[in-house]
Amino acid sequence: MRKKIYKPAKNIVWEEVAGEMIIFKLDNGEYFRLNNTGLIVWNGIVDGLRDDKIMRNLRDEFGGSPAQISRDFSEFVDNLKNEGLVEEDEFF
Repeated sequence: MRKKIYKPAKNIVWEEVAGEMIIFKLDNGEYFRLNNTGLIVWNGIVDGLRDDKIMRNLRDEFGGSPAQISRDFSEFVDNLKNEGLVEEDEFF
């Protein structure tokens, strides 16, 4: 399976507030709140981690089967992409 790296979209800003991540879209004022699971994913994206490393961090924090974590991660990242919050980055 090809490893992927994601990056925050250019039209957003974010800030952690009381254990939640708040993401603002600058072009339309929409905002999104991520819980502690989303926070781990978001911080991994911001840190430039590959998807497999982010999923390992999720498994270390919350447990669960690798297959379930992979499905949940993919669904979550797809939602972030569909909302215009992240983009796939080049991976070499």
